Amino acid sequence: DGDDDDDDGDGVGDGVGDGDSDGSALKQEEKKHRGIVAGEITYVIQGDRDQFYDWDTYGFKLTVPHGVLPPDETCEVTITALVGGKYHFPPGADMTSVVYDIVISKPLLKDVIIEMQHCVALKVEGHLSTMSYGYAPYDSSTIESWFEYVDGGVFHVNSRYGSFHISKTGSFCIFAKR
Repeated sequence: DGDDDDDDGDGVGDGVGDGDSDGSALKQEEKKHRGIVAGEITYVIQGDRDQFYDWDTYGFKLTVPHGVLPPDETCEVTITALVGGKYHFPPGADMTSVVYDIVISKPLLKDVIIEMQHCVALKVEGHLSTMSYGYAPYDSSTIESWFEYVDGGVFHVNSRYGSFHISKTGSFCIFAKR
């Protein structure tokens, strides 16, 4: 499939490759209409161990804690990096990251942690309060995404990444609030 996610079995994927796709016409059609696809990758996560994946090419990291699934189960998490689309943002929101469509193939028992790269120089503590995650539920009946601010993201001074806990499918991005 072109991925070299975790050849050594240590739970750390390297994000090499251009991703996985099941090749179905429906999936291809959905990707085409959700926005301009820069890249896509699929990780198979397991419930019996901690895992970390770093998709450095598109500024995305995924931390999967032990127990996110029952020990004998796996699921797929597909991340699509989108660089354009029909997006609607809340008033006063400036998008500062790529939009990531995240599809989780089955319900999780607890959250995974996503880290997303943004383009804001956070030099002092006061800048942190201007940052927020954005979320749009996935709706295959429309090509438009309606984002809203969501609470709970963590940002740090002198870091180009923010982190957020998720357990559901949707589109995610980072905003700077005016």
